[in-house]
Amino acid sequence: MLKIRNQRIWKWNLAAGVAVFLVVFVLISACAETVEKKPEIGAQAEWMAPKKILMHTPGDEVFLGVLHPDAALFEKPFSIKKAGEQHREYIDRLRGYGAAVYTVLDVLLEGTLNEEGDAVPGPELDALRNFAAKSLTIDSSAVSLDMQDEQVSYKEKTISQLSPDELAKIILLRPTVHLYSTETNTGLGATYEMDPVMNLYFLRDQMITTAKGVVISKMHSEQRAPETEIIKFVLNKLGIEPIYEVKGEGRLEGGDYFSAGDTALIGQGLRTNAEGVKQLLDNRVFGVPRVVVVKDSWQNQEEMHLDTYFNIISPKLAVLVDLRMDTPEKPADKDIRTTVDVYQLEEDGYKLKIEDADFQEYMEDELGFTLIPVSRKDQNLYGINFLDVVSNKILAIDGVSAEYKKTLSDAGVDATWMDFSALTSGYGAAHCTTQVLLRKGITTDTEPSQLTDKVFMVSPDDFAYNLETAKSNTFQHQLEDADKVTELAVEQFNNTVNVLETEGIEVIHVPSREDVETPDAVFPNNWFSTHMTENGNNILVIYPMLTPDRRAEVRIDLLEEKLKDQGYDVDEVIDLSYFDEQNKFLEGTGSMVLDRWHHVTFASISPRTDIEVLDEFCRQLNYRSIVFHSYDQNGQLIYHTNVMMSIGDDFAVIAADNIKDDKERTMVLAELRALGKRIIKISPEQVNHMCGNILQLKTKDNNRIIVMSTTAYENFTAEQKTELEKSGKIVPVDIHTIEEVGGGSARCMLGEVF
Repeated sequence: MLKIRNQRIWKWNLAAGVAVFLVVFVLISACAETVEKKPEIGAQAEWMAPKKILMHTPGDEVFLGVLHPDAALFEKPFSIKKAGEQHREYIDRLRGYGAAVYTVLDVLLEGTLNEEGDAVPGPELDALRNFAAKSLTIDSSAVSLDMQDEQVSYKEKTISQLSPDELAKIILLRPTVHLYSTETNTGLGATYEMDPVMNLYFLRDQMITTAKGVVISKMHSEQRAPETEIIKFVLNKLGIEPIYEVKGEGRLEGGDYFSAGDTALIGQGLRTNAEGVKQLLDNRVFGVPRVVVVKDSWQNQEEMHLDTYFNIISPKLAVLVDLRMDTPEKPADKDIRTTVDVYQLEEDGYKLKIEDADFQEYMEDELGFTLIPVSRKDQNLYGINFLDVVSNKILAIDGVSAEYKKTLSDAGVDATWMDFSALTSGYGAAHCTTQVLLRKGITTDTEPSQLTDKVFMVSPDDFAYNLETAKSNTFQHQLEDADKVTELAVEQFNNTVNVLETEGIEVIHVPSREDVETPDAVFPNNWFSTHMTENGNNILVIYPMLTPDRRAEVRIDLLEEKLKDQGYDVDEVIDLSYFDEQNKFLEGTGSMVLDRWHHVTFASISPRTDIEVLDEFCRQLNYRSIVFHSYDQNGQLIYHTNVMMSIGDDFAVIAADNIKDDKERTMVLAELRALGKRIIKISPEQVNHMCGNILQLKTKDNNRIIVMSTTAYENFTAEQKTELEKSGKIVPVDIHTIEEVGGGSARCMLGEVF
């Protein structure tokens, strides 16, 4: 078949070159503007999968509390070390279920420390210093007026010399220094006291997350009042803007709130009062048509919150302590009456429709729930305070009776029983310690994987310098000896295929098109990606690419045929290529770096990465996006995200310094830490040597490898290589011609097949 070469290229250069140049110029100008994409926040139902969670691992701030548990609102003394270990194990479990878990301490410190642990000057450190200064009190009332005047500058000087870790400790311990005069030495003495946030690890309480967003609580107990200021600081760093904050005489604690689809349940009792509930209703914070106010007349410390005596497992299954239930064996305790007021959203606000109805009857008869009674003994052992990870699947507290475990199992509940023996001594368990910021999606029949052992590759049979793509790709360079470029590229491609197959990777490789010239065909990851859905279906996604000559690379029929030959059937094709008619583009896993396990995509905006197309990808594949801007050393937008970052199953390589906006950089790094990734930072110079364009794969023997170019390998430091080798064998391939001329590297050549 005759290839359409010079004539087509000549027409393309003359007729379309100017138009594409103008499109790229306009896109670069538009992309350089800051994209304000608010983080996705909201919890529609307890039984949906938790995707983003905020937590705090207990540490030194708890110490004084265990010395006198009653005064700290704790149940009994416990080992802080053991509590920390149990909490970290819980975080690991949650990440294993696909949740991104942010910790308060990580977010406080984000952007303030370098790899060596030294302070990094900038707005993040300034904000931390200012917050620490507000948390430190210097009481100079017992010294002379002259000395009192000196203390303001003295405090500023002290704060300026402390490390970020020490500043964070001030925020958590809230120390006060009481000065007094002496006749000797410095002329001053002091006594010291602390007002630590001992209950901060019960992160459920300082706010609620409704279907509409985050509401800041007003804590019932004086000991806990400062916690909300810390949470507001943390949310601000994460880019999360609360929709409301309870004020005045209102009281609200998050343990009293549940989302249940089109219904919200809010407890009114010991810790949340009627005024707090009224403010939530008046300000329409729930985002659902029906609100059930659960009124607790008992108001006992052992059942301080709604989530201590009630919890939801699935859309029609919940648990309730038997003291509050009428059962054939035992009637409800009449002194512990639980009633509900039901409000319906109308045009001018929520209106009371039902008053003082019985809680059990309303849940069973009106909402259709089956309620499993829980004995008082199992309730006191925190058998109710579990967390849903999906419908009918819970993380629960071990130590409860075998009878209760069997009851849940017989009801179809898959429970993982955890050791929380130290953590529960503070008067709370799994539900109390997690603030789920985002719930979405349903149960999965298949576990997602970050790594594949199968890749699709296209031989660079027409490989050449592409003038049109070079307009937005500053990594491309035209070589003097252009005649040998194709030959060298094919040789390097074939060698790469051989290396991968030797390592145990299944390579599906095809030639370039014969009927039309495709100089960049060696980079197929830009036009397709494959995915497995929640019900096990295989999805093929096709993407819109910036330049018309690259769109010619798309060969859906051939790809499906080759995949079928390998026993892989495509169940659905999601074709996003129609966006190119609107001059909106998203070039596959070049534009996006995917964390497939957690369903998160990182995207650096550029002429090739449009936020509208990105949003459509996320909508159809149930992903959430982290959007930012990165720039090369010439100040131009980096054309593809995968040039400056790579995500493996337990690590992330990222050129953080190429993200110039401080807030964007902090957001990206905080997200990577929340996903449990070990962060390996690379420099802008290393980006130029393709150190970001690497890919972790698994072999047929289930061993992990990390594929990169020899150029990248030679430019990683020894320490970085050691860190990478913790996650797999490094496999370098010599593709220097493909890199130099094509502006892409090893990762770009590999279309993953999942």
